[in-house]
Amino acid sequence: MFDARLEFDVFRITQRGGKESFEIYVSVLMAQEVIERCEIDRWTPQNQRGYQRFPVASQLKEGRGSAVSYLMREMGCFPTSILVNIRGEAKFREEASLGWCSIGRLDVGEERFWLIDGQHRIEALKRAIERNGDLEISCHTLHTEAAGEVR
Repeated sequence: MFDARLEFDVFRITQRGGKESFEIYVSVLMAQEVIERCEIDRWTPQNQRGYQRFPVASQLKEGRGSAVSYLMREMGCFPTSILVNIRGEAKFREEASLGWCSIGRLDVGEERFWLIDGQHRIEALKRAIERNGDLEISCHTLHTEAAGEVR
C-alpha cells in the first residue's frame, strides 16, 4: 500500500470480452503521482509469475526519436495512455451517466498501481520530469486480481 490516499476524476466504460465484462476507468493524472504509486511485476528467476521484462536502455536515450526527447523537445506528452491495475480496494462514485460511459470519481485509497503497459513511457517521464517538471499522463485503470492483468 501507498502512504497517501488518492481519489480522481474518471470516466468509466464497460467492455465485454469472452464470458465476462469488465470496467475500465480513463483519466489524466500528474505523472509524478503515477510514478510514485507504480509497481512493476517483473519476471525474474525468483519471480516467475512476473510478466514484465526490464526496460530497453536504447529506448530511453535522449537522442532524436527517443521517448525522452519526444517529451522534452517535441510534443511534451504521450498521445497513448498507460495501463495500470488496482489489485486491492477501489470504489467508483458515479456522478453522471452518458449511456455508453459514466463520469465520476475513483477512490483508490492507498493502493498501488500495478503497471501492465507503459513501462518505457514511465521511465521516459521520470527522466523528463527531472529536467522539465511534472507532466500529465493519460491513464487507463483496471480493477482486477493479479492473474487478470495478463490473461
